[in-house]
Amino acid sequence: MQHPARLTSRVHQITDRHFQLVAELERLHPEAAPIIHYHEMAPGSESIETVSVQLYQRLRKTVIDPLFVAFCHLNSERLIDYLEHRLELDALPLDVDEIVAEVYFRLHRQLRHGESIDLQSPGFQWKSPKGLWTVFHMLAAAGDAVIVEQREVLRSNSLPLPGICKFKVNPSKQLTEQVQEMVAGNNARLKEEDVLHWAAHALLHLPSKLRRALLLRSREELSTADLAKRLGVQPLEAARLLTEARTEFHDRILSTLVKFHPPSESAHTKPVNRSDDFEESEDTDGDD
Repeated sequence: MQHPARLTSRVHQITDRHFQLVAELERLHPEAAPIIHYHEMAPGSESIETVSVQLYQRLRKTVIDPLFVAFCHLNSERLIDYLEHRLELDALPLDVDEIVAEVYFRLHRQLRHGESIDLQSPGFQWKSPKGLWTVFHMLAAAGDAVIVEQREVLRSNSLPLPGICKFKVNPSKQLTEQVQEMVAGNNARLKEEDVLHWAAHALLHLPSKLRRALLLRSREELSTADLAKRLGVQPLEAARLLTEARTEFHDRILSTLVKFHPPSESAHTKPVNRSDDFEESEDTDGDD
């Protein structure tokens, strides 16, 4: 795994609201005060990491839920920043808030029940902060493990049956609308959450380059020239990748739809009319 700190350059600093949060916790839970031993820190060394380490050590001894909530709040911004970067880097249609919630849920269980309760990713183990391995590294590694789990759950089903996946996903709005149109055009009905999972399932079966091109275009509505810059290719190659991605995505959804209809029914379904999102936009020729 690439070192988490190298995947984001954003600086997360401790602020007055974090100090106020700790002070309020000490007021509400005087038996736990002082929660943070600032005198043990060198002057000016107070940071999200140093405060988080002390909170984590307290939680390992006794899990006090308000302290756990404070720990989560303190670390959420930098964890979300890291996970958003990871999802963009790998072009994954997963939901960052869902991943963060799952990390904190698993961490709470781990603190309550001990080191034996791990995420189900191969080779993953909770590793407490020590030395160069920080609280941030612990949470980032857990987030990576949740990403691997959710990605494999989505990809492993050859037929994404409605109601199977219980976690949220985040394909683009445009692609979700395309799936809804195709489902309606084939006289089928699905709940919105199942449509989202179908779109995510189809995306995860695309090669990474095609998936990234399709997600960038549909999420950010980039011109072909801008898309080429983000992909690091020539505009003509970006247009080719986008066309191939749209075709494979469409075919994957159509293949799934056919599996839900008996041959006698699917044989008579009318062809799906692809919307403008599956056609090259007007800027392609100009940008190329």
